[in-house]
Amino acid sequence: GIKMIYLLTALSKGGKAGLLGGAGVGKKVLITELINNTAKKTKGYSIFCGIG
Repeated sequence: GIKMIYLLTALSKGGKAGLLGGAGVGKKVLITELINNTAKKTKGYSIFCGIG
């Protein structure tokens, strides 16, 4: 809810964020969607390191 809005607001302004959570809750899906949307909207770049 509110915490996710804060995360997305920071990312839209060029900030950095960490996404923590338990196994199987969709963290990797959310991150890859953010990367795809950023690449389509801007000519920017993203760094993603998935561990586990």
